[in-house]
Amino acid sequence: MIKKLEKEGIIKEYTMIPDFCKLGYGLLVLTFVRHAKQFDSKELDNITRMGIERARRERSQESIMAERG
Repeated sequence: MIKKLEKEGIIKEYTMIPDFCKLGYGLLVLTFVRHAKQFDSKELDNITRMGIERARRERSQESIMAERG
């Protein structure tokens, strides 16, 4: 059934769900934002890089992920 759904394009890709407690996170917060503009891979990499730089500068424990979807 999975192979059929993949072949028909119903299943496009897979993801992983890590165990955040084992990674040392006490709270998981997800924020979804819909932008009018679609970002390309280069723009997403830039957004992620800026987030990492900010977290280092502020010595933050937050993680930032930018992804199309």
